[in-house]
Amino acid sequence: MPSTNFFDRQNIALLSSIQTIASEVLLETETIKRHLHSVEHWFGERATVTASNWAGSGLNPFSCVTGASAWGIGANDAAPIFGVDDTPITVSMTGFDMHRLLVVSMTEDTPYRLQFAWTVGTLTSALIEGNTTEIMATANTTKWPGGLPVELQMPVLSAGMQVWARAFNTTNDAEIRFFVGCHEYVEYI
Repeated sequence: MPSTNFFDRQNIALLSSIQTIASEVLLETETIKRHLHSVEHWFGERATVTASNWAGSGLNPFSCVTGASAWGIGANDAAPIFGVDDTPITVSMTGFDMHRLLVVSMTEDTPYRLQFAWTVGTLTSALIEGNTTEIMATANTTKWPGGLPVELQMPVLSAGMQVWARAFNTTNDAEIRFFVGCHEYVEYI
């Protein structure tokens, strides 16, 4: 009579693989639930920006200025979004992400590229490290949901991480003004 040890080993390996996949799916599902059912905070530029506090909870939007078919490179063209002391917003939180974006004005009708960069150093180091995400915007409300926030895709960042935004447009000195919505996490992956 043939031995069943070979089949038992295959079944054990298969069951172990299924258990690993199920655990990963449950972990990802829990992460998504926390993201969708968490608190959202909205920010614009702080009334008095300091070296470590950039975001404010008032109604003053962030502002980015562009170059001519280029990223804005002037001293005040990029917008500091979150300084090292802006997060955590809630004391026990260890991570955050900018989840949504609300554009409130654009000086040009042509498309804008809006880029967000993050690091523990400078905007330049964030760009060199490739820590960026982008979104496109246009003043044409048939293409941009005028007055409605849009989703922003980015990883969860450690509390205290600095975030900047910069803009690109075909017109020199075009300005885009916006607010960002943020989620926080007690722990993140």
